[in-house]
Amino acid sequence: MQCTRRAVVAGAAVALSATACALTISAGMPDDANPDISRWNSPYLESLQDLSVPALRARTYGAELIIEKQLGSMTEDNEYNRHFSADGSAPYNTYVASYHSDGYRIYTRIDVPVTPPPAGGYPVVVFIHGWYGRHGAPGYDFLYKPDSIYSRAIDAYVDAGFLVFSPALRGHGEVNDIPAEGIEFLDAWDNSTYLSPMYYAIDVLNLLEGMGNLEDLDWSGWGYEDGAAVRLDLSRIHISGMSQGADAGLTVLAVSGEGSGIRNTVASGSLWSGCFAPRFEQLEVYRPMAETLEAFMSGDGSWTGTAMGCGRGRRKSPGITLSSGAVSKPVAITVTRILPSKSGS
Repeated sequence: MQCTRRAVVAGAAVALSATACALTISAGMPDDANPDISRWNSPYLESLQDLSVPALRARTYGAELIIEKQLGSMTEDNEYNRHFSADGSAPYNTYVASYHSDGYRIYTRIDVPVTPPPAGGYPVVVFIHGWYGRHGAPGYDFLYKPDSIYSRAIDAYVDAGFLVFSPALRGHGEVNDIPAEGIEFLDAWDNSTYLSPMYYAIDVLNLLEGMGNLEDLDWSGWGYEDGAAVRLDLSRIHISGMSQGADAGLTVLAVSGEGSGIRNTVASGSLWSGCFAPRFEQLEVYRPMAETLEAFMSGDGSWTGTAMGCGRGRRKSPGITLSSGAVSKPVAITVTRILPSKSGS
């Protein structure tokens, strides 16, 4: 099916691009029987208001986690355990679980400390990774490698006694030969518009509301003698994210904050190198970076390693067309101001 990315904003139609995208949608099509999520379980966005914080606060979330695979155990001799136990800390159990986020089967990594849970259960960290992009997402490795800044952060949290959820997010990764669903959202809303983090925030919010069912699982087949070995302290949930993950994390904090209907609220957040500019400013930067190498070149054609060259008279960003019922013909706006480049993933 061919589609044009289009959104309606406060009565004005914003053609985010004239780009057509070929999408084949099987899972997660709108469910008329569940109007609560029908505005979000398809990449066909009718209004940017649907992704606003008030709209996301007004809906409900939830998920049921199912352990699918064990990536590593506290008794296993592998490269990951050898690397992170070199400081004398003990290896721990690492799993991948599946859950459905607005109808899409996606995954999360779960790391459980080697120490027994405190009386109130393990405190929790939800760690949100940065940008992988449409081409990198299917091969996402769940951060289970020793040479990654993400792995070092997760290891530090686990060593400190936190149970860590690291959501892979929609379209990212594959478990038991079953790819994560939702890659069509990256086809539609990745760097060319940079709306993906809003949908990633929904994935995290569904995980947030569903993580409590981890206590209902039988852990006796996953390396524990006690089937009820994993218990969580849902009053101590913390969000940590980097780059695009920090962007999604900020939305999670806003949606789950004071006055929201979220049951499992967040106690604190630690966001690194976040992409926090307004959406249209991010569009100015990331769409040229996604579509042409010229975005990385200065006026004389030399390589700069940033998108700054795009805004110095050599090449203008693709235009954004605004139209309203009060205006007889569309007003074309060409964006020439370019922000500093994206800082890492």
